[in-house]
Amino acid sequence: MGLVRAAECFGLGVIGLRRPWFRPTPALALPPRQQRSVERIGWLEGVHDGWLRGWAHDPIQPGKPARIQISGGATGGTITVLADHYRADVQAAGHGLGVCGFAVPVGAMVADPIEARWADTGEALPGSPWRAGAAKAPLEGWRGSRIAVFDPPLPGSATLTGFALDIADPSARIDVLLVAGEHRFGPVRACRHATLARALGGDGFHGFYLPWNPAVLAETVEPELRDARDDALLLKLNRTWARSVGLA
Repeated sequence: MGLVRAAECFGLGVIGLRRPWFRPTPALALPPRQQRSVERIGWLEGVHDGWLRGWAHDPIQPGKPARIQISGGATGGTITVLADHYRADVQAAGHGLGVCGFAVPVGAMVADPIEARWADTGEALPGSPWRAGAAKAPLEGWRGSRIAVFDPPLPGSATLTGFALDIADPSARIDVLLVAGEHRFGPVRACRHATLARALGGDGFHGFYLPWNPAVLAETVEPELRDARDDALLLKLNRTWARSVGLA
């Protein structure tokens, strides 16, 4: 017995039988747009040694380098850069794999203000705009033939930069360690380029990038920069200087 004939015998119309086969698929409802639950973070750190430096990290897209627009400066133009430089200090601070830094050569021609913004939203990075006239004095300390210098950081920055040099042995590389009570940051080797170190007789590769937590300044102890080779005190991050650069 054919299928149609069987349907007629049981009182089912052909159209009624086939209707389920041709029932239209209901329209799919679009899912609601997800709201960003984790904020993007970064810093425009300013000009050091002829380079405008900073970093930008998007926790939702950790493997995709951010596109940052830089505007102003000596030329007054706008360029877009990828934040794809590795920053060990940013990684140590807990921001992804650390591949989120950028550096733009500006040479000696620096005019302010310089702005850095996320290219997709136009949102400014913290520390933007940066103004050359707002530069603060570095913190310097001598211990025998060794000199250590902290560059003025931006408030809230997870990085302290500077250099450490032994005038008596300029070929040596000092391992610096920041000690704040029970907290330890580093050690890291002072082997990055630092123009001021070269002026003091070194080869220019005595700079350091030291990851740290600014919250330690809320404690009573003053952080100390030490030479990890022999635990010699190089420099104290005193509160007077911290206040002058906006850290405390």
